[in-house]
Amino acid sequence: MIGDILSKLARGDALTRDEQNKLRFFGDAAEQGNYFISSIQNGQGSLDVGSIVTDKLSAGVFFDTTFRLNLADDTGGYAIANDTAVTPNITTWITVSNYGFVVNGGVFTFPATGYYFIRISANWDSGSTGYRQVSFQGTNDEITDMRSASGGVSVNTMSGEIYAERGEEYSLVVRHTNGASLNFNYPNIFIRLDSI
Repeated sequence: MIGDILSKLARGDALTRDEQNKLRFFGDAAEQGNYFISSIQNGQGSLDVGSIVTDKLSAGVFFDTTFRLNLADDTGGYAIANDTAVTPNITTWITVSNYGFVVNGGVFTFPATGYYFIRISANWDSGSTGYRQVSFQGTNDEITDMRSASGGVSVNTMSGEIYAERGEEYSLVVRHTNGASLNFNYPNIFIRLDSI
């Protein structure tokens, strides 16, 4: 599966020749997909995205994706006021494919009803006071990681399964009690459809 190959690549592991060929095939398919999307945008085609996304997800074609912040765009982090729950307005997510997810800042709209495995990691600038909290919150479920300040850079990591309905929004919400504004940096969100 392409998700496994991309995960292996992200870890820095060497790819076999067969995996390299599959990755090239995936790239070629993506290029053809871009041509198709371009024809739709130019008014030369039509598409019911909702039904196609749902059909593909139910068939197991779309399996996992990762949204991460472009490190070059996170030069100063996102300043978060003390003891305030905030959804950072992240405008430069990078992903191989969003598979029907609509992302607006730190708000993710899910393309299909189902159970999703979520893994999130992010860090905070150095600070020695209070706690650091990162949550992924929706109408039906929430996963949260809260830990005490480490004195140096604090890292939040969490994983869990959530239930989301098609069109439901989940928000990345961050909070800290450092006593003064603190920068939130480098969020990375892995999302995998486990079952529908």
